[in-house]
Amino acid sequence: MKKHFILLTTCVIYFQSCSMTESDIREKTWKYSDGTNIGDWIDFKNSFYSLSNDTIYSNKIPVAKIVSSQTITFGSKRTLLFESIENKQKGTYVEK
Repeated sequence: MKKHFILLTTCVIYFQSCSMTESDIREKTWKYSDGTNIGDWIDFKNSFYSLSNDTIYSNKIPVAKIVSSQTITFGSKRTLLFESIENKQKGTYVEK
């Protein structure tokens, strides 16, 4: 019984740490990692990039849709996976 409790507690903590809100994504600076590229850096704090729901805008033009965002290993690494609106190819950015 104790093993099940520990496993359940670990899973709950892990899954809570995996989700990021739109606000979490907007507050971070993102560096290109892999796949299709919409810029070397994405910083939603400047006026060039913006985020609305799951769509990334570059100079007010929609360029990508966020497919997933996750935190790996209890908050140590955050990744952002998106799909280009233009060619439907996927790309990955990591938090810096």
